[in-house]
Amino acid sequence: AAYRSNIAVNFSLPVGLPYSAFSKTMEERGFFCLYGIPGDQSHFQLSTIGHLTDADIEAAKAALSEVFKR
Repeated sequence: AAYRSNIAVNFSLPVGLPYSAFSKTMEERGFFCLYGIPGDQSHFQLSTIGHLTDADIEAAKAALSEVFKR
């Protein structure tokens, strides 16, 4: 609880990459991304639970970059 930010940020997904495909691909890379706007496949949300290290953030950035290159 001491590290919880209580902040969530919604992002638009690239056209042609629905949330259902995006979330499955990110989960395969070890990350769980929430849907952004309920029922809207064009957004996702990043939020944190617990303490993240710089390495955790770099890994998430690398996974997002890899997925968005497709």
